[in-house]
Amino acid sequence: MKNVKHMILASAIATVFAGTAVAAEVGSITTFQSGQAAQASQVNGNFQALITAINDNNSRIAALEAAQAASDSVSDKYYKFRDMGWILAAHKNSAADTQMPGNGLGVADGFARVGFWVGIADLHFASDGTFTISGVDVDVEMFANSSSDIGMEQEDFVGTGTWVQQGNTLTVTFDVEEGEDPDVAEFAVSKGGVALIGAHIGLRDIIPAFGGNYQHEYEGGVVMAVQVDAPAN
Repeated sequence: MKNVKHMILASAIATVFAGTAVAAEVGSITTFQSGQAAQASQVNGNFQALITAINDNNSRIAALEAAQAASDSVSDKYYKFRDMGWILAAHKNSAADTQMPGNGLGVADGFARVGFWVGIADLHFASDGTFTISGVDVDVEMFANSSSDIGMEQEDFVGTGTWVQQGNTLTVTFDVEEGEDPDVAEFAVSKGGVALIGAHIGLRDIIPAFGGNYQHEYEGGVVMAVQVDAPAN
């Protein structure tokens, strides 16, 4: 779950949207000849024909724009979610801690940590502005100094929260326990709402980390989701 919450918007994708609209034609108008006297009723009739066609076309355009906005929305849509990222970290050992986390290797001079993760999940945006996500995170990390160790951790997760969409920008806020800061992620939404994408890279300094080690860490990743049919159940 921790990897899913680190997503920050950095890029966007788009798909082609095709719509069909037939513009209204101007109705019958009176054509005047050179030197012919124009009657007010005929001139007004020509203007009315133009006004009618313009208003009709304006209504058609507004309907297309409304349909496009509804199509672009993620509301009540389901997605298959994929999250892939990496970690590069350096740890400077404190005087009180002489072992690498999770094993017995000495780290008197500190150590490096290299890893990556993959997240696979199902994502649903409800029409009431809430979302649910559930899946599995797989983390692989290597700790290295004068000795080395590598390990993998797999964790099932479930997350809930709220979502807001403005145009092609989707912002999701994860529910948190009282007293914690909310985790917020942003996606770019394609035309038609069929795909979501985001990316992130950032630096974190954490003191203390791993029982007294100073942690200087870069994390980055790419996040993608593709719309699918609603589950049968």
